[in-house]
Amino acid sequence: MYLIRALLDFLLPRYCVICGERLMVDEDVICVMCDLKLPRVTDDSRLIERFYGKIPVERVSSLLYYKRGEPMTELLYSKYHHRRDVSRSMGRRMAKELEKKDFFKDIDALVPVPLSARRIRQRGYNQSEELARGISDILGLPIMKDCLKRNTFTVSQTRLWSMDRKENVEGRFVLNPKTMGMLAGKHILIIDDVITTGATTTECGKQLATIPGVKISVLSLAIRKYLH
Repeated sequence: MYLIRALLDFLLPRYCVICGERLMVDEDVICVMCDLKLPRVTDDSRLIERFYGKIPVERVSSLLYYKRGEPMTELLYSKYHHRRDVSRSMGRRMAKELEKKDFFKDIDALVPVPLSARRIRQRGYNQSEELARGISDILGLPIMKDCLKRNTFTVSQTRLWSMDRKENVEGRFVLNPKTMGMLAGKHILIIDDVITTGATTTECGKQLATIPGVKISVLSLAIRKYLH
């Protein structure tokens, strides 16, 4: 496998999405030097506070901190690259790193935050779904991409202030009644790309919380760090 990858890299070189340097055979999407510079979340014990009093959550984690305008995370954030492979690769990375912390213990299914049909047409793919696919590649967890639906096109959350974000997503998600029986009594992991105030994830959680006996946890590629 190593020799095949080396041959492919010789014929079709791959480059780091952050610095643009050529990737080594054992590197995927990001080179080792850039990977070391990424602002990782080292203590996720306070992340759950973002959902206190809103939805019942078992645990919350994120791989990276996100700050708008910060070169490392802006360049990595794959919605600006329009590349599925970046999202899927980061999903695999999340699975490998958080599995060591037993984060995925007793998780039964992955539920990516859905996009509207119009947003899918614009972007070409659902970034959260690709993250989920990467996690599933490593852990084999099923992806329930049809249990939630987002009917209305909304403005990108990254452009809005806190209250605007909340109003932008209220009532936008609908639970597919056909999946209620499949997920009853299960531990569901909501997958999001970037969490800012948590408004989008909260609205998804409210719908999922109506399923009898369900437990909910949350995982994102990046989370905005509080400024205080």
